[in-house]
Amino acid sequence: MKINFFNVDKFCENLPEVTTNKIYAKKGFHPGGLFSEKIFGPVRTCTCGCGVYWGRSKIGEKCSTCGVEIGYSSLRRKKFAKIELPFPVLNPIMFYLIVRAGKQTIDKIITDMIFDDTVMGYYFDSDSSKYVRVKKPSIETEVITIPEGCTLYSGANGIFELIKFETERNKDNSAAWKFIHENMSKFFMTNVIVCPPEFRPVSKTKDVQMRDKMNEFYMTILNFNLMLKSDVTTYENTDIQMINFRNLQRYVYNFYDYIFSKFSKKTGLIRGSILGKRIDFSARAVIAPDPQLNLDECSLPYVMVLELFKLFIVNRLLEIKNFKNQKFIRYDPAIDYVNDCIKMNNPELLEIAEEIVKNKTAMLNRQPTLHRMGLLSFKIKINMDSVIKIHPLVCEPYNADFDGDQMAVYISLYDETEKESKEKIFITANLISPSTGKLIISVNQDILLGLYLLTKPDETKKTKFKDTDTYEGRVKFNSILPSKFPFINRTINKKELHVLLNVLSKLYDSATLKTLLDNMKNMGFEETTLRGTTFSLKDLKGEGVYEAVCNTVADPVNYNPLTATNEEKKKELYRKYHDLQNHPLRKQTQENFPYADFINSGSRGSWDQANQLIFCRGFMSNSQGDIIPTPIKNNLVHGLTKDEFFTSCYGSRKALLDVALNTAVSGYLTRKLVYCSVNLELDENLDDCGTTDYFTVQILSEQQINEIVSKIIDPKEKALRLHILTQTEPVKIARSLIGRWMVVNEEIKQPELKEITEDNYITLIGKTVKVRSPIFCKSLRVCKKCYGTSHSYCHSKYVGVLAAQALGELTTQLTLRTFHIGGIAQMSTNQDDTDQQDIINDLSRVNKYLHGSIKTTYSDLIMKLFSIYSKHRVILLVHFETVVSQLMRVGSIRWRLLPDRDSQPAQIVSVENVPSRESFLLALAFSKPYNYIISGILGSSQTTDGILEKILTNKV
Repeated sequence: MKINFFNVDKFCENLPEVTTNKIYAKKGFHPGGLFSEKIFGPVRTCTCGCGVYWGRSKIGEKCSTCGVEIGYSSLRRKKFAKIELPFPVLNPIMFYLIVRAGKQTIDKIITDMIFDDTVMGYYFDSDSSKYVRVKKPSIETEVITIPEGCTLYSGANGIFELIKFETERNKDNSAAWKFIHENMSKFFMTNVIVCPPEFRPVSKTKDVQMRDKMNEFYMTILNFNLMLKSDVTTYENTDIQMINFRNLQRYVYNFYDYIFSKFSKKTGLIRGSILGKRIDFSARAVIAPDPQLNLDECSLPYVMVLELFKLFIVNRLLEIKNFKNQKFIRYDPAIDYVNDCIKMNNPELLEIAEEIVKNKTAMLNRQPTLHRMGLLSFKIKINMDSVIKIHPLVCEPYNADFDGDQMAVYISLYDETEKESKEKIFITANLISPSTGKLIISVNQDILLGLYLLTKPDETKKTKFKDTDTYEGRVKFNSILPSKFPFINRTINKKELHVLLNVLSKLYDSATLKTLLDNMKNMGFEETTLRGTTFSLKDLKGEGVYEAVCNTVADPVNYNPLTATNEEKKKELYRKYHDLQNHPLRKQTQENFPYADFINSGSRGSWDQANQLIFCRGFMSNSQGDIIPTPIKNNLVHGLTKDEFFTSCYGSRKALLDVALNTAVSGYLTRKLVYCSVNLELDENLDDCGTTDYFTVQILSEQQINEIVSKIIDPKEKALRLHILTQTEPVKIARSLIGRWMVVNEEIKQPELKEITEDNYITLIGKTVKVRSPIFCKSLRVCKKCYGTSHSYCHSKYVGVLAAQALGELTTQLTLRTFHIGGIAQMSTNQDDTDQQDIINDLSRVNKYLHGSIKTTYSDLIMKLFSIYSKHRVILLVHFETVVSQLMRVGSIRWRLLPDRDSQPAQIVSVENVPSRESFLLALAFSKPYNYIISGILGSSQTTDGILEKILTNKV
């Protein structure tokens, strides 16, 4: 898709002309004005300017009285016009093109010659190869004599001749100057294009006329035209001619600058109007949990259902109630009746509403919609409250809590959309996360605590089950698991439960999983409610803690304060930090902590928080992320001194600042990633592109893993036990390859491919494996073999957007979550360096890698990004490869699509540069759109039929 902004006069050749600055006539719009129905088409469909309705049979004809073409009002979105200028002016696009070619020198010369009235012109000095400015003679300046053989370039024609001279000099050395030389006939323009009136609306009340700013630019140019036409004087004076040229040129420049700014940035047409807006047939309300709902259900307020399904309810009322007279069906009384029920919250229509929503779904969306799990559909139930009620287990994909969060509801209007809602975005079809390949549903808080206490030793009576010593609670828990599943004779905490659920999700269908999750929810809530768990400050005691902490962090220090270097001081500080972390009394207070069940189960809180309550707050980090030398020796229960309180505020302030500043950074990164990879699709009809290149992944071995593997006996519990016992880097890498195609038997001519699965991925540890990858796919749309089998649960061919969401959602969530630790210093026990473990530091590194600040190979880039993200969550490796494949370019073309790619090294470009190389319209969405327009004209950008182009041309 390529748009020609360049040859303006050719575009305007057959366009009608706007001739007057008047907008309104006695009746309607002026026939020669900027909103003329005669020029742009009728305001009302099939109705001419006289106000007569002609009917659809007359479409294409013209009214004999007013000359308006009979047609659809949508013509006013498509028809252009022109304003003829009294004399030619420099084409602004040509000006930007010349500036691109000649840089600042030519920019200054042209600007001076047009807008500086003290400059007579320029001449080229061949000795110095520079242009010399010639000022107009005045009292202060002497007359400059032009050297013999030099030409003085002056006035509008002088600019033309100067540029012509430059193109002759540089056309053989520069593609841009060569292009300008070939298009010097388009240097001047004698017309200005008038956009369709629907894009520059006008409205009129009794007192005020409101109109889009674009109209003001058109009016300025029209007024200037009319002024010159009405001025009967013939000017021989070139100064006055130059003043007129200067003014008109300024008006045209300003107009073009405004047009470009209207495209770009946040409020521009593309980002402001096209990329995602609110829709009709939607509603919004506060959310609340409802433990009685099933996983695939949501509960909507009665009045909301009446409003959303008003048309269906009215039609049903007309069938069963007396809203008819003898001749006509009367819709108005039925609609009024429904409106009255909404206004009075009258439950008379409840049965009809329940009947209508019986087989329908509603889409629930919580913003910010960071990944595709932010929009899921559910069956509808109705409540008489004013809140949307959701199932407690869907909080994780939505990242929802119930502190005032709101959700939007959308309903399907057509059978096709209803079918897609049930097949593609229904909750039970989206239990597996596209980013991790794991279950997206999370069991936590009250439910998790109930299951933990139920399966904890000595909480229930001992018993025997199938010759196994166990507890009654564990037998009860196993009763809700599928019948053939192995007996789980362990205490169920968060990690174990999630591993168990992930194993179950691979073995059973979504219907079985839904029943299991609902049973878990009911059992967890029941057990927690029966136990009545609570939290009290009275039970939190810590005897002798303050003295012990003082002794641990007290001087003497292990260095000479007068001669020690900063590095020595830092090492001593971190020694104290680790001493305090490993203090025996700290472990003792943890063992005696009365609410350890909350933390050990994983349902609420962490030991970092508990230690601040019962041991001491410890070392804090300052706003730069460094540890403050003076620790906080008191805990939160016994209270802090004034100095300690002030010190502790450093961390809190940093956390709040991180949330305020870096959430925007992360959101910006997500948007850039989406724009970078939006045009990368999966070819659902292509199984194999036939590439023989593979991505090499090294999965280095660790002794610990080998020991664990040797202990695994029961194959059904293989994945279960392995997940629980290992969190090392090799396991993370191997696990991130699940669903990919691995090369085996490389010796043969056509190597075999084997799928990496949950059962065999552990065998990869200690090996170097070669896998099919999007990086080497030869197809424009990625084939299934190169992408892997994870597409089967993605329900989408837009794998580039999925990859961008996978990376962006994690960084945004972790940024938002930073303030929960309260600014305490955090380092891992086996850490060598003194860097703080902080998602903000990680985010800055990710930014550097993706924006090309750190030069690296594609293989290193993928593994570095993976190592940063896998500290927080293991994302499938294919998403990193998908993004990097978009960054690998040779010029504007994706490296993988080059026929001779082996002979050309790939250049890894910044994530910001991809849109301009790939999609003209995506480039316009950013700032400085004229740069991208020039790139498009010069042919340096690849023009693709991307998703945005398809949306605009209705080809999706």
